[in-house]
Amino acid sequence: MNRRTQYIYFFTGIFLLALGAALSTKAGIGTTPMAVLPVVGSMITDFTVGQLSAAMNLSFVFFQWLILRSRFTRSMLIQIPLSFIFGFFIDFWLSVLFWLNPSNYLFQWLLCIVSILVGSFGIYLEIGAACWTLSGDGLVHIISKEYGKDFGKVKVAFDIILVSLAVVLSLWNFGNLQGVREGTLAAAVFFGICVNVYKRKFCFFGDF
Repeated sequence: MNRRTQYIYFFTGIFLLALGAALSTKAGIGTTPMAVLPVVGSMITDFTVGQLSAAMNLSFVFFQWLILRSRFTRSMLIQIPLSFIFGFFIDFWLSVLFWLNPSNYLFQWLLCIVSILVGSFGIYLEIGAACWTLSGDGLVHIISKEYGKDFGKVKVAFDIILVSLAVVLSLWNFGNLQGVREGTLAAAVFFGICVNVYKRKFCFFGDF
């Protein structure tokens, strides 16, 4: 795969991942673990979900530097503009989908399922492109490598921390759960499963 093709797959992937995040937000029954903190934060502040997502991803770059220090390479700085691009994509999709405000619980679940299918395919393309990763996945990879932990287990722990922070933030400000619901649990369980299904069904990248 040449570089141009890798870039096309990567940016298509994060564009679809952003669409998945926007759809899960509009579904209203809990968004994905990676989006839940920005979603709750947007309810409290005047910042958008995309802006807070960019800020969160920038913080992940900082944590990468704290872990690696002198081994943090210049090439990793590409994650900084990618954080802003991904945040822009989320806000773009939320503005496009401004009209989508389902009140029917069944339709909310349908949107949630579509968001998981779309978002997980985006992750499949992003990882399969094998050129860059968003800083959240990059941080998980660094932690698993530096401390000799299984990537999947670190990812689960990472998602639990993000959801827990969102729960605390929500309870502190609203007295109830906002942004964290059954859809969050569904996303946490089925995102990885769907990515593995795409790996088996499609032959874009082979195994990764």
